[in-house]
Order: sequence, then C-alpha cells, then structure tokens
Amino acid sequence: MVHLFNQLHARVESIALWPSLPIPPDVMIEEEKNDKTVKVFFESNTRAKLQYVLTTIPQVVPFETRVALFHSYLHLDKQNVPNRHVFAALVPLRIQREHIVTDSFDQFHAIQSLKGRLQITFVNAQGLEEAGVDGGGVFKEYIDTLTKTAFSTEEILIEPQFALFFLKKLLGQFNSLDDLRSLDAQMYRHVLELKTIPDVESLGLTFTAASGPQTNGGEVAVTGENVIRYIHKLADFKLNVQIAAASRAFLVGFHDLIPSTWLRLFSPVRYSATCMNLLKLPTYSTKQIMRAKLVYAIQAKAGFELS
Repeated sequence: MVHLFNQLHARVESIALWPSLPIPPDVMIEEEKNDKTVKVFFESNTRAKLQYVLTTIPQVVPFETRVALFHSYLHLDKQNVPNRHVFAALVPLRIQREHIVTDSFDQFHAIQSLKGRLQITFVNAQGLEEAGVDGGGVFKEYIDTLTKTAFSTEEILIEPQFALFFLKKLLGQFNSLDDLRSLDAQMYRHVLELKTIPDVESLGLTFTAASGPQTNGGEVAVTGENVIRYIHKLADFKLNVQIAAASRAFLVGFHDLIPSTWLRLFSPVRYSATCMNLLKLPTYSTKQIMRAKLVYAIQAKAGFELS
C-alpha cells in the first residue's frame, strides 16, 4: 500500500493534482492492518513512528516542517565537523575568475574535507588579488558563478537546473517510462506513438536501442506482441543503464556532503523549484513596470539582483 501510495504521489505531483494539505498516515494504512510494515508502525514508539513516516511517506508531513528538519540536520552536522566551528582556520582558495572551474577543480583535490570553511579570494586577469574580505558574500558569489559556469555548454552563464529524472536519482528513486519525458521529450512522444502503430514490424526496429550494441538485441525484432516490453526496456536503458557509471560517480561525491536520507524528505518536483537566490523586489509604481522588469530579468537569464 505504501509503495502504491508513493507511486501515485510521484505520478500526479508534477501536474498539480496532489492536494496541498498533509494527508494523515491512517488514510494509507486503514485497509492494511495485517500488513507487516503497518504492524511495525502501530506497535512502535513515537520516535520510531516519526522515523518510519519520514523515510517512507515524507509527503504527509507539511513542507515547512520538513524544511525546518532539514536545517536542523545541517546544523547538527556542522557541529560534528572539527573544522567548522567559528575559531577554526579557514581553508584559503585563490581563484582566477577567468579559470574558475579549473582552479576550483585543482584546489578541491588538496582539501581533505569539503565540509570545512572556505575563504575565497578572487584574482583578476592581471594576477592581482581583488579587494574585499570574504564574510559570506564573496563565497556566495563564488558558488553562484562556479555553478553557472560549470553547467554552461555554450560558455554562457546559466542557472543550473537538473532534470527530474536526475533528481530522482539523487533521491534514490527508480526511473520509469514517464521519466523519459524529462530526458528527451521528443523520444518520449515517439516511443508512445509505437503503441498505436498497427504494423509496427514494418519499421524494422530491433531491441538493440533498448539494450545496447554489445548485446544480442539486434537479433530480436520489435513486433506487436513485444512492443510494450520494448518501450519499457528502452526507457530503462536510456534512464538507468546507459548513464549508470556517470550517475554513480556524481552521486558518490554528492552524498559525501549531503546524505541521501536527508534528500528523501522532499520530492524531485520540490528540488527542481529550489533557487539559491532571494527574490527581493523594490517598490514599483505600477504592476506593468514590475512585470516588465521581471520579464527582462528572465529573458536575460540574470539573477534576481537585477532590478
């Protein structure tokens, strides 16, 4: 029942069909009193019940409560890191703005723990250190510029935004056919059209695209009898198998900083809407002027500091 509930929630959340109010846990487990996991829930103490809810059905807890809990996790983690206290020595990083990605990559290798406190000093094109003390603002500018530059494919600063299928990997969730849309919308549309083609054999498709060239998939033709299996195998190959090595490398480093159990408090849709900036608007004389400023900032792909 819990597994089905989570599947339904994940399926409808992205299209805003899910109610915004928290759902009491007894709604999901009313009809399954004999289920083994439900018996554990009823027989456990309050702390164990809370842990069960947070790790299996966190969406029934109000979003604001989960955010507060996440911040408490961060606070406790900082207290347990030896070089995070206020009197700890800062780890200095000298970063050239023109080479921010390569400089960061090289210097990160020399740092024992990325959870320590970093002190950023920018170096200009002439090799001179820029004036300014890193009291937090310089570090924020550094992280903002680094992420935009690292995720840029055409040397244009962009706001990094992970696709939903990749966010599900961060949460330890399995990707299925519907998630193919966030990887390749055109492929997703064409794959679904295969179900409506009366003579799919005429396309000459084989299972090679769904299993890779190293397999014997080329020997298996796609027919009306196996087209559904082909569609799901293709989605699995594109979303899970083909990118497994690269995804695993990213997740190992990411989870070294933020455990996956913390991330599971939220859904992929919530993460996709998260922004590191604050939207602070000055007082505009009319709504038309405010709208024009916001549209200009969005089209210029600028941060919210543009006013």
